[in-house]
Amino acid sequence: MKKFIKSLIPPILLRFIQRIHWKIITYFYNIPPEYSAKISYQYNDFTETYDSLWDSPNWVLYERNKLKKFDNKPNIHHKSVISICNVLNKLSGFKKIHVIDFGGGGGTLAQYLFNSPLMENIEFQVSVIDSPSIIKYGEDTFSDSTNIRFFEQESADINRIKQFSSKNFATILNISSVIQYIPNYKEFLSNLLEQTKPLVVTITRFPRCENANADAFAVQNVTTPLGFCGSTIVNLFGKDSLTDCMRNLGYNVLFEDFNEINDTVYFDKCDDEQYRYMTLVAYTFVKNLDN
Repeated sequence: MKKFIKSLIPPILLRFIQRIHWKIITYFYNIPPEYSAKISYQYNDFTETYDSLWDSPNWVLYERNKLKKFDNKPNIHHKSVISICNVLNKLSGFKKIHVIDFGGGGGTLAQYLFNSPLMENIEFQVSVIDSPSIIKYGEDTFSDSTNIRFFEQESADINRIKQFSSKNFATILNISSVIQYIPNYKEFLSNLLEQTKPLVVTITRFPRCENANADAFAVQNVTTPLGFCGSTIVNLFGKDSLTDCMRNLGYNVLFEDFNEINDTVYFDKCDDEQYRYMTLVAYTFVKNLDN
């Protein structure tokens, strides 16, 4: 019934209703705003220490529920990976694709891939990298599958992961809602790309600040429908920061997708309003083979 009602509401009006609904919940349940007002260009200006919110019960259960309530209706971020797989198969003739899913939770993306028509033409190998408490549920869910493997984020052996790639495989590196939580994201990307050597990189759920020309930092308070998970320091990205970084690393933008520009207003109040309006973007980058 809930899905039927949602289908009757225009998308723009639905997002407005969801925002009002969320404001009511945060007010009555005393949930902190999604971002703090303080913004700084220096990471060290934030002296607070935070526990790992990714192991909090509310976050772990949220990720588990995504596996349990799978509906085979991919959003734009899942579709970016599905679409490039289709392009690699149809235009480049790849019949084997290795997807390295960094920050892949319990394997939600793999569920979409394995339930798509692509399975008729493509042999997939999926390597999911996430925290131990999250991948436990993925290992249970896919216990009978031979084409998906899980790796703990802190101890992931890239050489083992690369075993599943060969000259016959096209490698796609998917990084979903990760790099905003890594202070030195440029070094992280450089190292990860050097180790995995993907043909294609999809960076999804990427919050792009449409009016900002430089990166900054803030504190994000992460809340799921199950409740508050915790707080952490995050990057606020200038509009061209990621594309410039990836170009310097030898990757060019092939596609980008989003629901609408400025679809995410994270700040009711903030020190610098150029970071107020964000677009949650799904990027697809392809390796510049001329380098």
